[in-house]
Amino acid sequence: MEAIKAATSVAAYHIGWEHNVGAIEAGRFGDLIAVRGEPLADITVLQNIDIVIKGGLIFKLPTEKAIGD
Repeated sequence: MEAIKAATSVAAYHIGWEHNVGAIEAGRFGDLIAVRGEPLADITVLQNIDIVIKGGLIFKLPTEKAIGD
């Protein structure tokens, strides 16, 4: 959890943007990723991103496995 916080809310705080980014809340800017698995249990699942949501657009990334595998 600490590594994920360091890349999001802690980073936002250190650049003075803690009220604009770093959390998933209405009115904040941000991009999201979707992965298969639970990053809190296994941080390595963040190495295989399936979907990116950026600027309100959804980008599905090519994968070697079908969803549900």
